[in-house]
Amino acid sequence: MVLYSTLLALRIIRGHTLDVIICRENSSILARVPSIEGLQICDDKGISSLDHFAILCELNITKPPQQRKSLSFRKFKEINIENIEMDINNSLLQNERNTSVEHVVASYDSMLRTVLDRHAPEQSKVITLRPNTEWYTDELRFAKRERRKAERQIRRTKLEVHKQIYKEHCSRTSKLMFKCKTECYSNTISEVGHDHKNLLKLTNGLMENTNDVVLPSHLSEIELSNRFGNFFL
Repeated sequence: MVLYSTLLALRIIRGHTLDVIICRENSSILARVPSIEGLQICDDKGISSLDHFAILCELNITKPPQQRKSLSFRKFKEINIENIEMDINNSLLQNERNTSVEHVVASYDSMLRTVLDRHAPEQSKVITLRPNTEWYTDELRFAKRERRKAERQIRRTKLEVHKQIYKEHCSRTSKLMFKCKTECYSNTISEVGHDHKNLLKLTNGLMENTNDVVLPSHLSEIELSNRFGNFFL
């Protein structure tokens, strides 16, 4: 195992407390020797933490792909109510009367699905799951653009004046980001008011609580339903 001596030297000379990067000497993950730079680090309130340095380490790994999800939907709002009522009535008149309850239920289900597919066919699309960034404003986008510009300048010149400009941009951007998030969430909660149902829905969204139902592996829905029924019996 290799412990890079530059970290210990900086700790002895400057008096900083740093985390260390420990890896094997012939590691294929590590692309280059870690470096230490005095980057501007701020907390969630935009307060600068000038007593910490950043350890930069380049790794031979790829960025994971964005998660994608397939959705199925129907355009119910485009359905003409009069036309679908007429089709349902005509289908009911043509529907034969069966003595078996199972046959009647299956016939009605098949008929309603056929009518629904005619007026609002099921469609599917693949979407990319992205984080909720309603708080991301044009002002914040411009501030981050200016911060990246200042970062490229300090990396190119290494001048103290450009370093100070970059720190000011970092502090300003962090404070603005915290302000945008606070105002966005505060306004959203105020609009909900005393509606506990929507407030719970909003809270679950902020906490990333999903309502996806995870069912046991099964060959068909009927087979799974029978398994549940047998279990409770």
